[in-house]
Amino acid sequence: MFTGLIETICTVKSASRTRDSMVLTVDLGVLAGESKNGDSISINGVCLTIAKLQGILASFDVSSETLAKSMLGRLKPSS
Repeated sequence: MFTGLIETICTVKSASRTRDSMVLTVDLGVLAGESKNGDSISINGVCLTIAKLQGILASFDVSSETLAKSMLGRLKPSS
């Protein structure tokens, strides 16, 4: 259940854009220990699903529709 509470602020490690989509990789820090592939995490108010988790880095596939309807496309490394 989404509680709407902010647990932590994380840092964008990469935002790889293609023509239609983006793979967003975020350093989850302490949240990584309790996260797994398939978990949903809200990033800037957008609920995304972890596609790949490697250590503390989580990657999310962001669709063209999500990019069009949110500000996620403006994220850059160190954001």
